[in-house]
This record gives sequence, C-alpha cells and structure tokens, in this order.
Amino acid sequence: MLSGHTHKGQIWPFTYFSARTHPFHAGQYDLGKGSVIRVSRGTGTWGPPIRFLAPPEVTVIELVRKPQA
Repeated sequence: MLSGHTHKGQIWPFTYFSARTHPFHAGQYDLGKGSVIRVSRGTGTWGPPIRFLAPPEVTVIELVRKPQA
C-alpha cells in the first residue's frame, strides 16, 4: 500500500504524539501474508517551516517484474 506520509511528528517532542495517533508512524511494516506498508516521513513541513530531529525523506520505489517460471 502506498499512501501519504506522517512528517514523523516534524518537530521533537511531537514525534511521540504522532507515533501514538498513527500506528504506522514511519518506516516499513510487515502486515503478514505478503503485504507490506511503507510510511514516508515526507519532505516538507506543516505549520511552521521547520523540522527538528525528524529528517525529511524521499522514498524511491522500484517495481520489478517477478521472473516467470
């Protein structure tokens, strides 16, 4: 699944509040049965134009065709 980003709280200590309200806060999570969710920290800001202890992130996803048997 690809959907949005969380800014990872953007400014410490809000990272703790963001993690409590977003169960998939930042990073990659294995959902089981071959499903994975990847949550980006994003590159910009919301509200004040600052990021502190929540570095921006650009995610590059490369889709590769599975080899045919």
